[in-house]
Amino acid sequence: MPIEDSATDSAAEKWVGRRLREARRQRDLTLASVAERVGVSGAHLSRLEKGERQPSIGVLLELARAYQTSIGELLGEQPRREYHLVRAGGGPGVDGPDGRYTSVSGLGPGAALHAVRLVLPPGGANPNPAQHLGEEWIYVVVGDLAVALAGEQLTLSGGDTLHFDANTPHRLSNLGAAEVEVLIVSTTAGTGH
Repeated sequence: MPIEDSATDSAAEKWVGRRLREARRQRDLTLASVAERVGVSGAHLSRLEKGERQPSIGVLLELARAYQTSIGELLGEQPRREYHLVRAGGGPGVDGPDGRYTSVSGLGPGAALHAVRLVLPPGGANPNPAQHLGEEWIYVVVGDLAVALAGEQLTLSGGDTLHFDANTPHRLSNLGAAEVEVLIVSTTAGTGH
C-alpha cells in the first residue's frame, strides 16, 4: 500500500500486541514465564505485546502452544466466510500521518487485495513517499488529490482513477481547502507481479 502502509502496519502490530497481552493476562502468566516457555527474552515479548515488533509465525505458534490454543483463536480470527461486508461508516480506522485510513476489505491475511478509504484533511500529506511490492489502484471519490509518482506531479479529481506499479515511489497530498476522500486498492506484496 502507499502512504497508509506504515500506518496500517503500526495499527495491526498494536492490535496483535493487545491480543497477545490479553491472552497472557487471562491465563495469569508473567512475561518472564511465557518468554521462557516460548524461548524468547522477556524484553522481546514485552515489545511484541506493546506492538513495537511483529511476531514471527514461529513465535506465534509457540505462544499458541503455551496458551493451549490455536494461532487463529489467539489472534481473534473470525471464522472464514466467502465475503467480507463493511457497512457505510464502518470498518476499523486509524489516523495516519496524512489522514484517516479505514479498512474496507477483510478476507484475511491471505487475501490478494487490500482496500482502504482515506480521508485527507486540508493540507494532509505524508512527508515520506511510499514504495512497496505489488500494484496500487486509487479512485478519488471527492476532492482534488495531488499525487507525486516517480518525480512526476499528477492532480486527480472526483471520479479519476490511477493504477501503477507500487514499487514506484509515490506520495498523496491534499493541497486544497476541503477534505479529499479516496479509495485505495493494492495487491499484497508478491501477488501483484
